[in-house]
Amino acid sequence: MVAPVCLQRVTFTSLCSSKEFPAFKQLLSVYRRNIMDKIRSAIQQDWSTEPAQSALESYYTSKEGLSAVESGKRLATFGNNEIAKGKPTPWYVLLARQFANPLIYILLAAAIITILMQHYNDVIIIFSVLVINAAIGFYQERKAERAINNIKGMSAPLCRVRRDDNVAEVPAIEVVPGDIILLEEGDKIPADARIISESRLQVEEAIFTGESIAAHKTAEQQAKSSVLADRHNMLYSGTHVTAGRGEALVTGTGMNTELGKIAGLVQTAEEVLTPLQKTIEAFSHMVIKVVLGICSVIFISSYIFWKQPFDEVLLNAIAIAVSAIPEGLPVIITLVLAVGVRRMARHKALVRKLPTVETLGSATVICTDKTGTLTRNQMVVTRVFSQGHNFTVSGEGYSCDGEIKPQEGEDNNHSSLDKLVQIAVLCNNASLTNESNEWQMVGDATEGALMTLGGKHSRENLNLRKKYERLAELPFDSRIKYMVTVNKVGDEIVAHMKGSLEAVLERCSQVRENGNARSITPADREKFEQLNLDYASAAMRIIGLAYRNLATGIDPLKYVDDEQSGYIFAGMVGIIDLPRPEAIEAVGKCRKAGIKVVMITGDHAATALAIGKQTGIYDEGMKTLTGAELAEMTDDDLKNIVLDVAIYARTSPEDKMRIIQALQSHRHVVSMTGDGVNDAPALTRADIGVAMGRTGTDVAREAAGMVLVDDNFASIVAAVEEGRIIFNNLRKAIGFLVSTNIGEVLIFLVSSLLGLPAPLRAVQILWVNLVTDGTTSVALGVDPAEGDEMQKPPRHADDSLLTKAMRWQVAVVSLLMCMGTLAAYRIGVRIDPADARLAVSMAFCTVVFFQLFNIFNCRSFEKSLLTVGIFGNMTLVGSVILAASLQMAAIYVPFMQNLFGVVGLTSSQLLICAGIAFTVIPAVEAVKKLAVK
Repeated sequence: MVAPVCLQRVTFTSLCSSKEFPAFKQLLSVYRRNIMDKIRSAIQQDWSTEPAQSALESYYTSKEGLSAVESGKRLATFGNNEIAKGKPTPWYVLLARQFANPLIYILLAAAIITILMQHYNDVIIIFSVLVINAAIGFYQERKAERAINNIKGMSAPLCRVRRDDNVAEVPAIEVVPGDIILLEEGDKIPADARIISESRLQVEEAIFTGESIAAHKTAEQQAKSSVLADRHNMLYSGTHVTAGRGEALVTGTGMNTELGKIAGLVQTAEEVLTPLQKTIEAFSHMVIKVVLGICSVIFISSYIFWKQPFDEVLLNAIAIAVSAIPEGLPVIITLVLAVGVRRMARHKALVRKLPTVETLGSATVICTDKTGTLTRNQMVVTRVFSQGHNFTVSGEGYSCDGEIKPQEGEDNNHSSLDKLVQIAVLCNNASLTNESNEWQMVGDATEGALMTLGGKHSRENLNLRKKYERLAELPFDSRIKYMVTVNKVGDEIVAHMKGSLEAVLERCSQVRENGNARSITPADREKFEQLNLDYASAAMRIIGLAYRNLATGIDPLKYVDDEQSGYIFAGMVGIIDLPRPEAIEAVGKCRKAGIKVVMITGDHAATALAIGKQTGIYDEGMKTLTGAELAEMTDDDLKNIVLDVAIYARTSPEDKMRIIQALQSHRHVVSMTGDGVNDAPALTRADIGVAMGRTGTDVAREAAGMVLVDDNFASIVAAVEEGRIIFNNLRKAIGFLVSTNIGEVLIFLVSSLLGLPAPLRAVQILWVNLVTDGTTSVALGVDPAEGDEMQKPPRHADDSLLTKAMRWQVAVVSLLMCMGTLAAYRIGVRIDPADARLAVSMAFCTVVFFQLFNIFNCRSFEKSLLTVGIFGNMTLVGSVILAASLQMAAIYVPFMQNLFGVVGLTSSQLLICAGIAFTVIPAVEAVKKLAVK
């Protein structure tokens, strides 16, 4: 048996504070711990299937609420009513993360060895490379974190509770299990709660259920357990009261709410590597193996076979490592992605982590929520039937800038709408105003749609409630499914009714036709039922409207409490949350780009299917699944069917996680878009999550890798295209760098095998890889789009960084660079055999010139340079001029000559170097032509 609440109060407020009975106090302390344990068990229970009184007893409270002392003790026991936030990434962890790259590890090892050998010039340049890369990555990620923090704020600051049988206003953070909260229209619900009493309470739960329509709530016990969206006697933290009032028992706070559970899923979800990160990681491991292999060959050839000094062999090995590693690659990837971040920002997309910029370009599946993402989350009347006439309604949202037109083939009898519109506006509590040329609606979404219909018919209709005094009202109730208002219209007293079509027709004995009322016939009812089916098949919500003139002497206040009957049916309207026009276009573009779009929503299957058809997500032959059907499937069953399903309805957060994982098991790169709390776990588990910044919840934004500031689904297409452009440009830059590095490795490898002195120094290789290559390859990152990015299928996760065409080009360029550089070195030796610096200088310049010419080849690996052009990317042209200028400074400025161990070249010697390097252009053009054939 549960202890009586009065005893519980006396025990905890009086006896526990008594000093006369220490033994009894200890006994009560044990008793209290037992009660707290029982409350903890109660928090985990589904109270929708239990009577409200049982819930009150299990939480050791009553309808009068807790005492102030008891609430304080429970606050100390259960903690603040807030969602636990993940600790922000410390700056030093963020900085250390920039060095977590196998290529960086090799450079660090080379730097340590160089320090031990006291070659400090080389050390300075190596560490400069590391610092620049880390600084850029650190800055971008810190900047993104600050931007996300600027759009937070989802907590209810204050709420009303019963304390000591009085109503008190307390901070929402101090609400505890067992509190009785009082709610009315406009309130944000501070915690999960079981309703104990209500009066026509309606709650907007779109962040959990995905439904645009507010849910009607009741205190009645449910017969069996159901999904969250169908628990009509429960309230959930973070949702809003749109109408009515109620009192409820708090059953869970903080992380024990549904909102908290989802936040916990997000915080514990495993982050997955992006496709770019996977590709770069594989590339890095390949480079490490190549470096170790070549260094072994150099050691055997130079030290063992040619008997060269150990120090010289070690320096050559470091030079090999430096030449094999594209030092500029981390910097270039970081800079190109940073440029992508800025370009994304122009499309109102905020990127949180740099690698995610490219991931959307790799997406093969985009899983999207419906409400507020594909649709506007604004109800709109699109069909009207009145006095035997059918009309279609145009316009968007709550704007009155639309038209009401007769359906094709019918007469334009606009006056037949007058009575129906009058009912729609008078039997309504929403308000619609035009402020600064923007229409603002306050109230229930369905009533807002009806007000908008009135405004489209005539702007004067928006003032009807001021013109015709309301004498009484019967608010909408989910049990009776209709609302009634009584107004004084001229000299008459008129009752107006709106509600579900079935409930309204049941109370009508007549129908309005041609301005007059006549008795309803069976044929009329059959016609209305057929219209109902037509509207419902298009996922519309059908609202019936009727009126009745009241006889003189009837008291309006008493009338609304009587049984309603004798109404005249005026007509019906079809209301729907319309798809965004830009979303329809965006889905079409995604499909052309080979990207499958999947809808995952908490809404009903019929509604989801209708929106799926309208947006182009669903085609005949595709499948739809509900959360209940998913629950009966094993993970293997889901994997077998997941590729055939276009729409998932009535889903839970756990369902979304399973769907994402099933798609990923087929090696799909999955993007998830959404704005609600129910999207958050999937946003985290997906390869990239895209949250809405304006209407999105804090939980969703925290989980996402990208936030759309303007909530525009069309921005997804721009982001996909941008991602593909970025990856193509990264591929160009990587192809360019790889050809440089392989060419440099071949230079050292061939000279070592032939027993020749190394033609280049490690510091010169670093200069080529970082300064000349880095300066120009970054410019490839801003290369314009080639125009066909969205006509190609997504790249596969296993696709190599280097395509077949790229590999052929890299092979030719590397071999040509090796032979050309060694030839320039030999020419230098012949010109001045006494001073090796001249030969080194010519080899140094030849390598640089090879890159400056080859950079233009890399603008396209398939198209001829004559087609692509040289001046299509003026940033690239400028970077080549800059790199050439820096190289001239390295050759002719005295202190740089000392740094690099070179001498100035004559104009004829420079022309020799440039002439040898220019051969790379006709050679690559020949390769491209052969590849086309």
